[in-house]
Amino acid sequence: MGTVSLKGVIDIHVHSNPDIRHRAYDDFELMEAGIRVGARAIVIKTHQGTTVDRAYLCNRHNALVHHGDNDFTMFGSVTLNRQMGGINPAAVESGLKLGAKVIWLPTQSARNHLCQNHLDPSACVDVVKDGRIVPELKSVFQLVRDYDVVLGTGHISPDECFRVVEAARDAGIRKIVVTHPEW
Repeated sequence: MGTVSLKGVIDIHVHSNPDIRHRAYDDFELMEAGIRVGARAIVIKTHQGTTVDRAYLCNRHNALVHHGDNDFTMFGSVTLNRQMGGINPAAVESGLKLGAKVIWLPTQSARNHLCQNHLDPSACVDVVKDGRIVPELKSVFQLVRDYDVVLGTGHISPDECFRVVEAARDAGIRKIVVTHPEW
């Protein structure tokens, strides 16, 4: 098998250090690896909240160290787990104003994630209640649409995913990534 070029690739879902769980690379190591393979961009993700500030620092470091010798950009994201207040439009708005490119629905706080891991779901962040999306999600959808960024489904269940994707499309969102479909 021949060598596969990663020139121009964009990876929108990479976990890096610092994180509660050890990851293979820290943000700067990940940025350097992306530059080495000719990647166009990487979106860093954490279950603990936001990575927009970390992406900013990587881009400043890239500019200072590499002096514009590459076209690589690190982007940040926001994950709507309990640490961020759940489905929190204010957290989404500040993340988007700071440059977030992906808004992730709950991951480790999702009811589905907790149930799949045999944990108590009583403190979960729900995206659907009584068969309908939670009201706060409508405000999040408006922000995602207005900023023209990606909505990621996180660790929600397949049933929740169908309801959320339908509502997101109805709200005008066209960049939707269904993550972890095996869940």
